[in-house]
Amino acid sequence: MNPAKLSIKRPTFVMALLMALLILGAVSFTKLSVRMFPDVEFPYVAVLTTYAGAGVNEIEQLVSKPVEDAMSGVSGLKHLTSINMDNMSVVFAEFELAKDPDIAAQEVRDKVGQIRNILPDDIEEPIIMKADMDSMPLVTLSLKSDALTPKQLYDFADDVVSKDLAQVAGVSQIQIIGGQKREIHVNADKKKLKEYELTLTALAARVQANSLNIPAGKVDRGQKEIAYRTMGEFSSVNKINDVVVSFVGNDVPVTVKDVAIVEDGVEEQDSKARLDRKDEDGNIIYEPSLLVQIFRQAKGNDVAISDGIKKKLDEINEKYKRYAGTPQLTLISDNARGVRMNLDDVRSTILEGIFLAIVVVYFFLGSWRSTFITALALPNSLIGAFVFMYAFGFSLNVISLMSLSLAVGLLIDDAIVVRENIFRHYEEGANPVKAAIEGTSEVMLAVIATTSTVIAVFFPVAFLSGIMGKFFR
Repeated sequence: MNPAKLSIKRPTFVMALLMALLILGAVSFTKLSVRMFPDVEFPYVAVLTTYAGAGVNEIEQLVSKPVEDAMSGVSGLKHLTSINMDNMSVVFAEFELAKDPDIAAQEVRDKVGQIRNILPDDIEEPIIMKADMDSMPLVTLSLKSDALTPKQLYDFADDVVSKDLAQVAGVSQIQIIGGQKREIHVNADKKKLKEYELTLTALAARVQANSLNIPAGKVDRGQKEIAYRTMGEFSSVNKINDVVVSFVGNDVPVTVKDVAIVEDGVEEQDSKARLDRKDEDGNIIYEPSLLVQIFRQAKGNDVAISDGIKKKLDEINEKYKRYAGTPQLTLISDNARGVRMNLDDVRSTILEGIFLAIVVVYFFLGSWRSTFITALALPNSLIGAFVFMYAFGFSLNVISLMSLSLAVGLLIDDAIVVRENIFRHYEEGANPVKAAIEGTSEVMLAVIATTSTVIAVFFPVAFLSGIMGKFFR
């Protein structure tokens, strides 16, 4: 039985299928992630290695060159470059676009792990990073206060703001720029160290060894097993002063306060943030502030995450505004704004295309009934497409919406051909049922051939190479 006969003889069944498709499409639409571009990964891998105190020559010879030699054996490698700086080595590998980024990163990780024993012992563990389009912050906020010190402002951002914003669904990381983080300073006296025959290394080692929580063993008591641990972590700055670092004459203890001064200070500031505003006279004033950068999870919904952050921002400002000197959160940049604007533009293009198509159909058919029947093909097909987009992991982005806008014209073309042929049989005296069956059957192969031709024209896009090929695929 062809589709025309099935639709006429089983109208309830066909209507139920269409309603199910529309409902599933509407539900799938709400679950689709909204992004600017498709989720595309490129096979670029970087190896970052920190070697504190080393110069450029040492970084190149002791770190970069061994890493380069190891990575050169990875399959599919296209280019390999390195950047050597004081204290830092960056080795960047570009692979063929056909290479899976996850496999490339894992192979690089394995190669670097094999040479770890020939790298300097005092380097930090190499960091292997994939090139990620999601590495840019989605939303950036400013945090400022006229009453709090840079240290207090940083603590508020780290202890309050970061934890509240991390509750937003889709947020993966929060980074704070500016301010000064708390740091305990042990300022040693050279003369006293020499007097007690101590070195800075020994002093640092003793302080570090006394600030650890160490398991102390287990005790069995019948059906219970009790685990003990020694609590060595310092509860206050003054506790550091009492740490014994040596003995004079094997019986007189030398403590930290005998050879150094302990201060509750801040880290050396390596980043600054300022927020500019205009005063009453129109002059620009630069005020110290913090930047809170928020990153989203992979395959996250940009618009939904941005809306959640804005809602949480208002809640934080409202919650703490009654306290004197409480910092004020301000939205600085929102990358989801561009996504909204582009998607709204494409949506309006689709709606305009649908409207103009309906007008043109009415102009030629001259019947509102025929126009309405022809236009019914649009919601069934467009909304139903969301089911397959969700099933195959597609997102609502510029390219997918442009594809839907292109489909509007194709749907109208097919619907006009079928409807016009049915109308011709009806004018020749056939009853509506016979006209629908015969009119559809006559042009069915022609409509399928026309649509197949369009598919054949656009199908090679899936085989495009290069960066654009990844986007269109």
